[in-house]
Amino acid sequence: MAKFKVLREHRGDKQYSEGDTRTAEPSVVAHLVDAGILAPVDSGKKKPAAAKKAKTPGNKKAPTPDNKAV
Repeated sequence: MAKFKVLREHRGDKQYSEGDTRTAEPSVVAHLVDAGILAPVDSGKKKPAAAKKAKTPGNKKAPTPDNKAV
């Protein structure tokens, strides 16, 4: 179950007012998120940052194969 912030008043399993927090399965309320009625609440847990990839210098272009049609 995930938490969602109510952006617009609506009636679900009960009446939800703007600013309320709703707990539901993401697959069940996906249409409400798409419509802008609900927004996912950040759980506060930080996701591990992806390792930064070294940038390839611009002068290191891949060589052209000998059999390439011109």
